[in-house]
Parts: sequence; structure tokens; C-alpha cells
Amino acid sequence: MNTPDMRYTIPAVDRVLPAAWHADTREIIDEVQDWLGSLTGFGSGDHRMITAKDGVLWACAAFPEASVERLLDVGRISAGLFLFDDIHYHDSSHRIETIEGLPLILEGGQPAADPEFPAPLLLADAWQGMSARMTARFRGRIILGFAEYTHGHRSEVDAFQRNSYGALTPSAGAYQELRTRSMGTSLCMMLAEYCSALDASDDMRRHPTLCSILRDLVSDHFLAANGLYSYGKEYAHGDHENNFVHKYMLMGLSRQQGINLTASTVEDAERRLAEFGCWIGEEFGAGSRMAEYVRICQFMCSGSIDYSMVAARYHGPNVPRVDAGPGYAAPSASWTVNLHDHPSRQA
Repeated sequence: MNTPDMRYTIPAVDRVLPAAWHADTREIIDEVQDWLGSLTGFGSGDHRMITAKDGVLWACAAFPEASVERLLDVGRISAGLFLFDDIHYHDSSHRIETIEGLPLILEGGQPAADPEFPAPLLLADAWQGMSARMTARFRGRIILGFAEYTHGHRSEVDAFQRNSYGALTPSAGAYQELRTRSMGTSLCMMLAEYCSALDASDDMRRHPTLCSILRDLVSDHFLAANGLYSYGKEYAHGDHENNFVHKYMLMGLSRQQGINLTASTVEDAERRLAEFGCWIGEEFGAGSRMAEYVRICQFMCSGSIDYSMVAARYHGPNVPRVDAGPGYAAPSASWTVNLHDHPSRQA
């Protein structure tokens, strides 16, 4: 029965962070799709190709000022990571295989070919070119970032399988830290550094508390935005445990109240990250490396929203999009979702 509670409206979010699509978004997506096809044999309609292309789309929205060369690297890495992310709850053998094989990949090794699950092959091919453009110091940091990300995945899936998520609310520190790691917050911040040819290693050594605050602010934004825009997809696929809206409903709110509260949380995360950027600019100077580090993270967070509103993995392969210069935009800033027939079931 199609009850009113199975429909909800994603409200428009009041956004204050800078946002843009990369000027070469269309060309980069086409080039990475050709690369994906050459390595995997996937056609354009294959659900795995659609998922991998979403990774490229995210990179183009998140890093609009990157050089084409570096954005192609990150687009390829993101394609492999998105494929890994989409199977990690449901395919434990491939998940563990990828986690255990990642050190070999990051050391330059070649994983065994698996036509059904090519994420390791994609990551290895992308890493080969990308790592050659890094300093040894930065390469060491990003390898640790990959380790934190995959460890977070393993911990999250273990909690999911033990059904221990039920005791964690969105405000609980354990939930926040678990999701921060499993969403790859630190790794994404390093990808932002890479795209900007900016190495924040010295800033992290000199200002560890400020860099930790920035990580928390980015994580808060990622978690809230993901909770808002991915809820329908996660509900349709039975993945209820790691979502803000589901947690709020367990606390007694209606579905729409949970959606509205999550949207307000996104707005609060936007404001706090913007205010932090202003303070850093005043303390260190607008042209300082620290201020630039915060700025590229702001673009990444805002771009993640732009991506999330047109992502096939969240809204189905035929998600409505309109041209927005070099990128895309949702036809409306708010829209109604029907969970009885959610289009992501087709993805």
C-alpha cells in the first residue's frame, strides 16, 4: 500500500560554500569511461559502469580547479573506490580480497584479474600513474589514508553484521568516528591535496589541532549530505543501519521530520566550515597554504552535494539532470521521493 509516509520531500538546502564543476567535466568522464571499458569490457549500460562513472562525476564536482592530468588520476581512483564501496556490504569475499590485496597494489603490484569484480585492477592501474606524481612523503601519507579507509570499511561491516549499529545514534562519537573512517574522509582530503598539488604535511605537523578540526568539519558535512541524498537508495536496498534519517526515526521522529532535520544538519555543517575558513584566513592570511587547504576542502564538500543530487547510484540510472555549464544540476532544488518505486533499484 502506497502510504503517505512512504513519500518524502528532500528540501532545498541553503548553501554557503563555493561550488563549481570542472571546466572539462564532459571530456574527463568520456576519457575515463573509455579507460574503464578497455580494462573491464563493461558496456555503457552495465550497472558496474554506471557506478564507476559516478566516481568520476564526484571527482569533477569535488575538484573543479584541478589540472586535467591530476583529475584524470583521481577520477580513475574514484571509479575503483566506488565499485568497492557498492559491494562491501553484500560481497564479503570480494571485500576482504580487496582490503587484503591493497598493500600489494600500493607497492606497485598487480592483482589477479577478475572480470566480475575489477575494482582491484582499476585501483592498481590508476595508482601506477598517480603515485609517480607524488613526493615520497605524500605517498606515505596517502597509503596510510587508504589503510584507514579500508579498516573503516571492515569495522563498519563487522558492526553491520553484528547488528550493533542500532545502539549508535547520529550524535554518538562512536558512530561519527566509524563513519568518518568508512567514508574515507582523510583519504578524500588527501585527494583534494593531490588535485591541487598542495602538500599539507607541514601544516599537519605544526597545527595538528586545527587540521583535526578541519577533518571533523569535513566529516560532519560528508555524513549529513550523504544521509540526506542517499537515504532513498539505502532504504530501497535494505541498508538502513548507517543513515541519519533511519537513526532519527528510531528516536521517534517521522520520516519527513528525519529528512528535514538531516537537511538542517547539512546547512549547519556548511556554515561551520565557512566560518572556519574565514577564521583561518584571518589568522594565517588569505594566501597562506593553510587557508588554501581549507578552501579546497570547502569546494570538495560543496561538490559532493552537487554530485549527490545527480548521482545514478542514489537516484537511479535515469536520474533527471540539466546542463549546468560544464557539469550537471538537478532539475529542482527540492523533490519528492516515493520509496515504493525508488529508481535506484534499476541501477
